[in-house]
Amino acid sequence: MPSFTVRLRLPLSLGVAACSLIACSDPVDDTPQIEVFVDAAGVPHIYAPDDASLFWAAGYVQAEARLAQMMMVRRRALGRQAELLGAGKVDEDELSRLMNFRDLGARDMERLEREHPEDFALIESWVAGVNAYIAELRAGEREPPVGLGPEGVDFIPEDWSPDDVGAIAKLLMFGNSNSLENEILTTVLTRFDAELFDKLEIARPAYPVYTLPAADVPGAAELGARPRRGRPSLPPAPEGIDPAEINAGLKRLHETLAEFSVEGSNNWAVAGAHTDNGRPRLANDPHQPLTSPAIIFALHMNSRDAGGSFDAAGFSFAGTPGVQLGHTGGVAWAATTGTADCMDLWSVSADAAAQTVQVGDESVAYTTRVETIEVAGGPARSLEVDEVPGYGIMLGDALLMDLGINEAFVAGVDRRLLLNWTGFDHGNELHAFFEMARAQGADDFEAAADQMEVGTFNWTFADASAIGYRSRILVPDRGDPASLVIPFLMLDGDDPSGYWSGAHLDDALLPRSRDPEQGFLLSANNDPYGFTDDGDLSNDPFYFGTFFLPGFRAQRADDELRAAIAAGPVTRAQMQALQLDNRVTEADLILPPLFEAWAQVGNDAELSAYEARPDLAALVQSLEAWDRNMDADSGEAIAFYAFSHELARASIGDEMSLVSDAVVNAAP
Repeated sequence: MPSFTVRLRLPLSLGVAACSLIACSDPVDDTPQIEVFVDAAGVPHIYAPDDASLFWAAGYVQAEARLAQMMMVRRRALGRQAELLGAGKVDEDELSRLMNFRDLGARDMERLEREHPEDFALIESWVAGVNAYIAELRAGEREPPVGLGPEGVDFIPEDWSPDDVGAIAKLLMFGNSNSLENEILTTVLTRFDAELFDKLEIARPAYPVYTLPAADVPGAAELGARPRRGRPSLPPAPEGIDPAEINAGLKRLHETLAEFSVEGSNNWAVAGAHTDNGRPRLANDPHQPLTSPAIIFALHMNSRDAGGSFDAAGFSFAGTPGVQLGHTGGVAWAATTGTADCMDLWSVSADAAAQTVQVGDESVAYTTRVETIEVAGGPARSLEVDEVPGYGIMLGDALLMDLGINEAFVAGVDRRLLLNWTGFDHGNELHAFFEMARAQGADDFEAAADQMEVGTFNWTFADASAIGYRSRILVPDRGDPASLVIPFLMLDGDDPSGYWSGAHLDDALLPRSRDPEQGFLLSANNDPYGFTDDGDLSNDPFYFGTFFLPGFRAQRADDELRAAIAAGPVTRAQMQALQLDNRVTEADLILPPLFEAWAQVGNDAELSAYEARPDLAALVQSLEAWDRNMDADSGEAIAFYAFSHELARASIGDEMSLVSDAVVNAAP
């Protein structure tokens, strides 16, 4: 598309008369102007005389481009989708009401206003820009955008507030730190076949590739120094539970949590000493879903040229202000999901008549919050959420039972399931993101990343001379792993030692690296430390997390980066090629045993069923010649994909019974 420039005068609240983006394309006086240049890729570049007007314009521009999407993201966070879209959204609304993103976001905004009033004022400006565009729609001065006109929902959204921004931020941080589905699945799997659970070694990676160089791993000398602990026993479950019912409920749970699962992301940085221009090179693929519109919004915000604080380009998440992934004039940064363990589940006994729950050896009163969900075309739904002050929320009817999962099957007979999440008590992400967008070097950026509390990100960053990696998050300090029960299984709520103390892992223990000798840093949702190398988390110096991805992408990127650095120098084209690389490293593990088995056909009586099968012989031959790239037009790629999934079903599907579908859906 062609590029163009428009000028936008400052709104009335900032000192002069308001006008629309189009109407002010020709300035009429010397009033300071906001200039918006839209480049050939459709990305707006916003230049403003100060920070407040910059954010006002950014809010207006995002609303003009994405208001329908912003409205639905807000409704997702507030649990108000069903009132517009009907009963099909009730499950998602119940999850948002259960987690209470609305009130948690409002609390975070109160904290932001108290501790960082300058940032809160910028959010107010951004909200005012969004509302200015909505006001024009309401007044009939602009045509409704796609999705909000008669061809869509035919609806003008309500005005925005800073609390809406807080709720959306909380929704995003929940998705980034969520392990709820995995913890329920591991508990259910243990109930079905405890021996299989032990044999699977859930924590062990496929490839031993870790983000931190060995020299930067805290407590590395203690790795593997202690004996393995056994698996804890679970309280008895009711008899006669139909696995088909549990599987159907787990499927609905997966669908409800689908947007909060980690499908994968990559980032890496190569030091300038190994590049063709002597400057570091940084790459990122956040692996956001391919939706239309995308969940991220590209923009460039500049008030710095006029003496302001910002000159940042990159991406924000729709419905939020600023730049959360990108670069300034002095530093660039990239993110992957870090999968630190910030959630736990406990099986607890509760007295419904007294409204108390037994927390260790203490009886704690709980309160019940009632949420009413309006449903278009149907009756309203009432949701009761039991909250245990200081300990989290009880799931029960508010999540499991409504999805068809018998709570007693997970928690035990006459027991309730209690969930705690660090996001119930913390949230400083908006301030951290603003500080990132102000950063002018690697040190500034790392200081900004150190402000994160709930978002479990792997940050890789670079300035003109340095590369770095940091994952700073408030991870509950659960104590010595040698004395812990497995923290990614449901915990025994009768044991007072299993609850969080309120302490967090010391910052010195959290992942950090700068300018390593190997010349690069890489993260791909893999274990940052190497603690999972032996599949045992009880013999490590401390506990950080479990559900890291198994290292398939990390292995490939690590191999390619080491080869590129050895051949040197690393070029931009090589980085781009690696970004687009689609070689599937799983095939390196799965195909060789298949080929060995095929070579025995005709010699092994157990393989007699495969004799005289020219079709299979041809398939094996084509797989042997396959480059192992998952190209869209590759028949071998399709065959391998189907074979690997069927191999999993044949290997462990019977032991997992009917929950195997749920496990494969959650973690292929």
